[in-house]
Amino acid sequence: MRTYLNLLTITAILSTTACDQAPTPVARTGAGGVVLGGSIGVNLVERPTSIDPRTVVAPNAAHLAGQVHLGLLRLDPTTLMPVPAIAESFEVSDSATTYLFTLRSGVRFHADACFGEAKGRTITAEDVVYSFNRLCAPDSAATAFATTFKGRVKGADEYRAGTATSISGITVVDEHTVRIDLLRPDQAFALVLASPATALVPREAVEKYGDAGKVGAGSFRLQESDGSMMLIRHPDHYAKDAFGNALPYLDTVRLAFIEDKRQELEAFFAGTLDIVTNMDTEPVKALLEEHMADFSGEAPKYVMTRNDDASADAVYTVYRKGVKGFIENFMRYRDYSAVQRMP
Repeated sequence: MRTYLNLLTITAILSTTACDQAPTPVARTGAGGVVLGGSIGVNLVERPTSIDPRTVVAPNAAHLAGQVHLGLLRLDPTTLMPVPAIAESFEVSDSATTYLFTLRSGVRFHADACFGEAKGRTITAEDVVYSFNRLCAPDSAATAFATTFKGRVKGADEYRAGTATSISGITVVDEHTVRIDLLRPDQAFALVLASPATALVPREAVEKYGDAGKVGAGSFRLQESDGSMMLIRHPDHYAKDAFGNALPYLDTVRLAFIEDKRQELEAFFAGTLDIVTNMDTEPVKALLEEHMADFSGEAPKYVMTRNDDASADAVYTVYRKGVKGFIENFMRYRDYSAVQRMP
């Protein structure tokens, strides 16, 4: 259950651990009155050492990887059910052990120097095979193998053990079609294919950079500069909203890495962050009460929501009134592609 509260807040000094604040891009109005462009600041608490899909295990890395990378399926941020992504559609056999995926036409990886061209390369069925072979490769770097294809996909365990040269259960039918055979029916397999660990990566990025964390097909690409990180809108992302507006709406998402919740809230009130999640009010109660007026009245500056289903104890999310479309669910799964920053 999510309850909207009129409450609180504090003004303070920007934490030095936050990423550099970039100029906010100019917002514009799209079809259906949707606000396009703009920027928000969010906190990830800890800086991930890598968002290479096959190494993604920790929540912060998975959260960031989920913005940059994309797989055959993705989680709907509202229902948390697997829905088509790079795969436009899929069929499951009567035995529930064979999945046939038809890839969406024209989906591209992010534009990057590894491709030697202005636009990112179009994704094909060969990218599915390459990415899944890499996930199951017989080396210690593929830490996500145990929670994804191990004991599920035919031939994956043998390939991992080095006793097979390919994964027998993954077959290219044609340029836009891939078949995956399972060892047995598995109701969780669609969820596996919607996780960041099974996202598709380009061979060119691995060969150029040594890992696949830098280039994906997600709604944002990752930009790093002088120790700061920022998500930049992927202009060739395939997704559109019900009005025909291209997703994501935002131009940029500024990332901070602040471990202390009080400092995170101070950065929020200083204007660097626009959202603070997973907050227990007790440690910061006094700070919130100092600015109760900013959460009340006909035009409150901030909004606070209570998430009772997150754990045994209630936790809260605060965000700037101008942020629209942000969803914080009980799994802590977030998708910034449909977030708007109102002028």
